[in-house]
Amino acid sequence: MKPRKVCVFGAALAVVFCAAATVQATEYFIAPGGNDVTADGSLLNPWASPSRGADIKAEDTAAFATVTEVADPDINPPPPASHLDITVGPRTQLSTLQDQYDNRLAVSRTGVVAAFYPKPGSRLCYSRTSTDRGLTWGPETVSPDPGNMSVGLAGGGVVFMWRFATPVGGGNPPVASDLKTTRYLFSDDFTSYSTSTASVTLPNAVQHTKWAKFWPVWEKGKIVQLDNGDLLAPMYGELKGDDNVYRTMLMHSTDQGRSWQYRSTIAYSATDPNPELHPSGPWIYAGYCEPSITLLANGQLLAMIRTQGTTGEDPVSPPYRPMYVAWSDDLGLTWTEPVPTSPHLLNVWPTLQTLDNGVVVVAYGRPGVHVAFSTDHGHTWKDIETFSTLPTTGRPGGISGYIDMVKVGPNELVMIAGHEGGTYVYPIRVDVVDDVNGDGTVSGLDLTAIITN
Repeated sequence: MKPRKVCVFGAALAVVFCAAATVQATEYFIAPGGNDVTADGSLLNPWASPSRGADIKAEDTAAFATVTEVADPDINPPPPASHLDITVGPRTQLSTLQDQYDNRLAVSRTGVVAAFYPKPGSRLCYSRTSTDRGLTWGPETVSPDPGNMSVGLAGGGVVFMWRFATPVGGGNPPVASDLKTTRYLFSDDFTSYSTSTASVTLPNAVQHTKWAKFWPVWEKGKIVQLDNGDLLAPMYGELKGDDNVYRTMLMHSTDQGRSWQYRSTIAYSATDPNPELHPSGPWIYAGYCEPSITLLANGQLLAMIRTQGTTGEDPVSPPYRPMYVAWSDDLGLTWTEPVPTSPHLLNVWPTLQTLDNGVVVVAYGRPGVHVAFSTDHGHTWKDIETFSTLPTTGRPGGISGYIDMVKVGPNELVMIAGHEGGTYVYPIRVDVVDDVNGDGTVSGLDLTAIITN
């Protein structure tokens, strides 16, 4: 274990999102409402350990909070020495609901961060925003749930793609190539938004019926915006002939998400690509689902993808499958064969982000809540910060492990997760701290040296 520091980052803007019913109108204004989570509007104790949840005691103020490395030698061998300084800032509690699936984060070009989250006993979605990269949060509002996939447009506004695509003609035809979905466009400060219908061209799409009934979905991770303004976003679901095995696909938009076209298949295999990992039975492999993508510092695209199904006998029990990674050298037209993460990262809902210093970061869960860091474009993950080790939903005290994360500054992130005691947001900063290339200074060139050595 290593100490975690609390530091104050430079000023910026932040917001948070949650889940709610689809909104029918097309123009809205979000008015402040509800109460701050804490009685005086202040932060929770910045030195409290994440594993302590709401059980915060006075002596916590005198000690550093710590996190534990994942330490299963069969799955995660001890990583080599780190060249990174990972700082977790003071957390803020948004809700007392710890087991939930609908926490989201987004950031605008101006730096405002928004967090969306559910609360106990309510079907509404709530949100709060931050203008200092997640250190403090404004008043709570009731908001729509715009979904997981978002991007702050370079020209202004924040685009979200609502989770589900459906056939244009309605119903459940055997095959559909013309789909539609709801597109949300928020203002940079997240105080207003509009909705419209976006077209999705996905040849020979079919409805998945094994694990649940749905057409291809926009999940997980964030939308990638290219220098020319084009957008890339992953979906998963099925095409004709996939036989209830998930396929992960990449979609492309040239008009800020108003229309989307199929670009490529990132990953598909009708059978388990690595049955030797878990010989317990066929139920555990679901195909490739819940993908996240990020544009790396070297110009490649990296995808990380869930493959976990259930054992058939006990849907919440181990053994768990690792997530897989694949790379593209041509902005997603073609992809390498997916391989398991190294060490194995377990096991759902990844969100990838690339920092300006080149470090790649992923938030994921189940079991527990974790954030992992890579200095070699996602080939290995040398640092893993663990915020919770709670078991999966369905076990006593279990949590979903469905979390979110967004880059809010050059080398800063905000992570949101439900774990012990409620739903929290954490600011995180990552610095390269070693003079790896021996030039007498610590800079981005040292990360290059780490990657090439």
